Amino acid sequence: MHLRYLGPSHAGISKPSVIENEVGLGDISARREMNIMDTQTERPLSPGLICFGPFRLSVTGRVLEKGSVPVRLGSRALDILIALVERPAEVVTKKELFARVWPDLVVDEGNLRYHVSALRKALGEGRSGTRYVTNVSGRGYCFVVPISRAAPGLTEGSII
Repeated sequence: MHLRYLGPSHAGISKPSVIENEVGLGDISARREMNIMDTQTERPLSPGLICFGPFRLSVTGRVLEKGSVPVRLGSRALDILIALVERPAEVVTKKELFARVWPDLVVDEGNLRYHVSALRKALGEGRSGTRYVTNVSGRGYCFVVPISRAAPGLTEGSII
């Protein structure tokens, strides 16, 4: 199954979320619900959980959990993760990530490297030997582990 991000839903209602960034400061952001599309059927996928390794990612809830424990992850690193898991095993270019994570802003490539590093740290890369995100030199990044979607009836509190 291929996933594609279509941006905020215009019909959705903004729901605030508090996200801790890497230096421990709270960042309150109002994000609209995201529409995830199946690129083969061109229909929206039901909101659910994306699972990989020991992690569960709720795109609409903007929460990453390991087991049932929320993982502290800054909003930019979470945006990068969402962009990568929507296109697993595909290279997401740096240009695409800049447009997705920092729309209408010009930022240095060091910002992208910093937040990818924070994402890797949060996922525990290096400690367990598992690699989730690889760098494709000069092009971008690729999410390299298999993902699965939780059954439509499962919620964030369900045990998988």
